[in-house]
Amino acid sequence: MTIHSRDAAFDAKSYSPPPIRHNISDLNLEQLSRRFVIFTPSGKTLEDLVSLGREGIGDVASVSIVRRAVSHNPDNLWAAARRSRFDASNPVAEGFFAFLMLNAEGMRHLSEGRFNGANPDFSLLSLQNERPAGIYAWAVYAPKGLAAALPLVMEKISTPLYKHVDMFTNAATEAGARFFEAIGLRRGATVNGRHLPNLFWLDRTGVSSSPPYDTYRASQAPDRIGIAVARSIEDLLRVFAVRSAVYVAEQRCPYEEEFDGNDFCATHLLGYVGDEPAGCMRIRCFADFAKVERVAIRQEFRHTRLAQRLVRASIALCRDKGYRRLYGHPRSDLLRFYNHFGFHTFEGAKNFQFSGVEYTEVVMDLDRQPNAVAIGANPYIMIRPEGRWHQPGILERSARRNGSAPPAVP
Repeated sequence: MTIHSRDAAFDAKSYSPPPIRHNISDLNLEQLSRRFVIFTPSGKTLEDLVSLGREGIGDVASVSIVRRAVSHNPDNLWAAARRSRFDASNPVAEGFFAFLMLNAEGMRHLSEGRFNGANPDFSLLSLQNERPAGIYAWAVYAPKGLAAALPLVMEKISTPLYKHVDMFTNAATEAGARFFEAIGLRRGATVNGRHLPNLFWLDRTGVSSSPPYDTYRASQAPDRIGIAVARSIEDLLRVFAVRSAVYVAEQRCPYEEEFDGNDFCATHLLGYVGDEPAGCMRIRCFADFAKVERVAIRQEFRHTRLAQRLVRASIALCRDKGYRRLYGHPRSDLLRFYNHFGFHTFEGAKNFQFSGVEYTEVVMDLDRQPNAVAIGANPYIMIRPEGRWHQPGILERSARRNGSAPPAVP
């Protein structure tokens, strides 16, 4: 709906991209879904959205074009509203996120600079039941914090039909360019063998289907963040090295207070930046709750979003193990950080101290994970390595081995 300029509004050579502040794939969907509602607009709601866009953006496509785009493929337009204000019987949209699902010919037009976003040729767009060759971000109107709902929209276009399809867009202004780069898009794309330096691109082809606690791969890109469960002595040595650097050396915590006798009865998550161990945290499991603790990020990696990734990975791992309540006692001055994920204080929560630091009790209630590890499921899942429940393990391969079992030891 925005009429994007085919040429950038400023010189790419003089532009320095900002760091990614809020990566689309790095936000808590469960928490966002409690704040926002995403729905397909129709009728008067659609007309109101075009009016909102015209007031807030300026150049937008006509109501007839937008209506035709939604009729062609309803996934082209998603309306957004705050849940606190939303009434399903009378849905009122506060903003929108618009896409154009391009087929192969549409991508060719985009690569040749012939794609017209103001008045798109609908023969270049895929239907709702067709897998597109590329997704073009048509327009975003998200005032007053509504941009935070974008990850919910991204979830809508991450179904099997759209999964791993790259996203592209143009920016008519420098502010728009900075927004795109701040959420993970990068300037410069190669489409059909042509390099388009001013086209913004989100690489979705390499998005891992692994859970967030199993994303580290050896020899990954130097700036890529990966998380892994510590499974070997070498992994534990990496954990201890990180915590020694952060807590013992930097924060001057006594050794015997940091290494408290709980490390060999816990699950540890290791965070990597490239192949460098950069952070870690610990999870201990109790009867009806799990405790997340000991988050440590090396000083030179605190500009990354590794801390956020580690906490989210710990939440995901606990959910996949069937836990519905998490407990922790973060430093009192970091409560706001943990509130962001859904942790909160509770009636009777205490503030207390150890190692010269004040801590506060918090809890987080989780929705039930329907595919959590449980008795009655595939028994092989129970014997897979910790955090690798999503893929067959060595013992499943041994079950297919020919020959008799080894003799029993008396």
